[in-house]
Amino acid sequence: MFILHASSRSANSFHGLASLRRVLTVALLALGSSPAVAAAADTASTGETPMPATNQTTSDDPHLWLEEVLGDDALAWVRQRNEQTLEQLAKRPMFSSLEATLQTILDDDQRIPAVTKRGDFFYNFWRDKTHPRGLWRRTTLAEYRRHAPAWEVLLDLDALGQQEDENWVWAGAKVLRPACSRALVQLSRGGADARVVREFDLTTKQFVDDGFEVPEAKGSVSWIDDNHIFVASDFGPGSMTDSGYPRTVRLWQRGTPLADATVVFEGSPQDMSVSAFHDDSPGYERDYVRRTPSFYADEMFVREADSRLRKIEVPDSASKGIFRGLLTVELREPWQHGGTTYQAGTLLLADLESFLAAESGTVPPEQRPLAVAFEPDARQALAAATFTKNALALTILADVKNRVEVIDLSGCDTGSPAERIALIRQTVSDHRILRRRSGDRHRQPRCRRRRRVR
Repeated sequence: MFILHASSRSANSFHGLASLRRVLTVALLALGSSPAVAAAADTASTGETPMPATNQTTSDDPHLWLEEVLGDDALAWVRQRNEQTLEQLAKRPMFSSLEATLQTILDDDQRIPAVTKRGDFFYNFWRDKTHPRGLWRRTTLAEYRRHAPAWEVLLDLDALGQQEDENWVWAGAKVLRPACSRALVQLSRGGADARVVREFDLTTKQFVDDGFEVPEAKGSVSWIDDNHIFVASDFGPGSMTDSGYPRTVRLWQRGTPLADATVVFEGSPQDMSVSAFHDDSPGYERDYVRRTPSFYADEMFVREADSRLRKIEVPDSASKGIFRGLLTVELREPWQHGGTTYQAGTLLLADLESFLAAESGTVPPEQRPLAVAFEPDARQALAAATFTKNALALTILADVKNRVEVIDLSGCDTGSPAERIALIRQTVSDHRILRRRSGDRHRQPRCRRRRRVR
């Protein structure tokens, strides 16, 4: 049995007692079941709330009416079962002490603030007992290294919620680079999936009058430049997929009505969603479109200057990413390419240009060079892959323990696509050899420049 969730309308759904009790419930259930919990499960499965007469259906599924996740009947059904479960769990002897312990942890000022670097500043969103809705703030590297950093508060959600009489929950912010003077702040009401997007001035610390503003809807946004953004949102009837996410992604120019934004890509109603983003890496600036037909499959396209879309020909089931002209492909199922079969769980690196050339017919598909950055075996799997400016950090789960390997890629961004991938291959190979010889404690090799690659 677990706590159900349909929609967060409570003022405290994102923090405080409601949030704490969800964590507490999971903790208690992780410790094992009991007759009391089993009783709650039985009660919840039978329930006292009958199927609403207005939702009677001839379908074979008697619970189809619960698909209306924001409907009053569905929410009442969820609330009743949550109450039944919490009532049973609260009777357990350890409930009160564990609740107090978890609350102390959540409010501990000694927590390490996670940061994201944008320009010269490190940004953090912080919640505690004094600021349950949270503070969006930033600091410098020098301050962050101090025991008690001095933070510059950009936005106080508690004050904003009180001022606007809204239950705002933080949903993230996208900072415009390289100037880092503006941000697209995303807020949700009560923690719902739908978000409001508002442009924020990082100098004045105020929302921008007549700036970019997207009404409440499920969707996404991405900066292109000072005066243009990509927006996927609800544009009225027919603009959303059957899954309830945007079916179109559009280019919106500052100073024009949102309704006049130009359609960049349109998916089908059966797709899960579509989106677009701009890669602002210096020297590698490009626009990308992503079509997601299902949860574990997506297609990725490069949007050219003439608005033409070119598909990146890799398996739809693979997880795809872009980093400074490198295409990353993490396989979810085996892939046969160029006479080689790569197993599921493998992380591949490729030069994006060569894949685009292959797609256009300039280069045969079998000549698209690939570098294996990670290959799983019976004892290890890839947990995460993170790029820094000049390195690739791999978090590897080996024998149920995490370890981090850092591969220095500095010097691997020059030469032809074949030369670039050959350098990466050699660097990964050198890294593996050194690790086998000296364990985890060694200096990582750098890419060596070669005059010729055969």
